[in-house]
Amino acid sequence: MLAWGLDVTHVDAHMGTAAHPRYLPDLLELALTQGLPPLFPRQTAADWQAAGLTGEDARQAEQTTFQLEERGVPLVDHLRMLPLDVGGDHAALTRQMLRDLPPGITHFILHPAHDTPELRAICGDWPARVANYHALMDPALRRDVQNLGIQVIGYRPLRDLLRQRMAAGEVKP
Repeated sequence: MLAWGLDVTHVDAHMGTAAHPRYLPDLLELALTQGLPPLFPRQTAADWQAAGLTGEDARQAEQTTFQLEERGVPLVDHLRMLPLDVGGDHAALTRQMLRDLPPGITHFILHPAHDTPELRAICGDWPARVANYHALMDPALRRDVQNLGIQVIGYRPLRDLLRQRMAAGEVKP
């Protein structure tokens, strides 16, 4: 991607696959070598266990959180995801989720899609994906986000912050 000239903003692994201790060191080395923030949530061992890691792996992931914080790497404070198991009015659900957000950096996961015959053929969860799309297209949602005081950003500001910290020597190698 970098060789193609893409403006890469962060390093992520679909569905958290690289959060496993077997892959995590390589993912973090790749991210930080390139000056890219890793999508790595600030979680306790209990949070990691709830996400599916076993006892020792969960403790190692928690320890990695502490190490990254000590190094000055910006981390995601919270993960939130619109559901894929139900369709319906995701606009109301999104509003409620946004009202309930604690302070910090939240990685908000969604899977918006247009309702097409192809989508229906390949995704059993198509009603939820279409509901995600309609929720995000709701013009009132943008106003609600502003009224709640939520600042919407992508990973570019986090990448730029990491690179500034690295250039100033504030992020330890």
